[in-house]
Amino acid sequence: MSAWVRLLAALTVAGMAGFAVFAFLVVGGYGVMWLFIYGDSTWPAGAKNFAQIGLPAIGLIAGLVTAVLLFRELMPRRRG
Repeated sequence: MSAWVRLLAALTVAGMAGFAVFAFLVVGGYGVMWLFIYGDSTWPAGAKNFAQIGLPAIGLIAGLVTAVLLFRELMPRRRG
């Protein structure tokens, strides 16, 4: 298998993993905050800013870390 195919496979799986982490954090975080912290009250601006900037950044970082780890695992080891 060529390095490009391995890279494409790593990026595909990493994208799915990053999306899964992102979705879990968003749904779980908002669920907890809605149930226990804010309820029906208005949400502060900091929570909205974090949702728009912080959570996508966390998902992107998780995807990139997963891609690097998978790419390293899929690359053949050099023996010498």
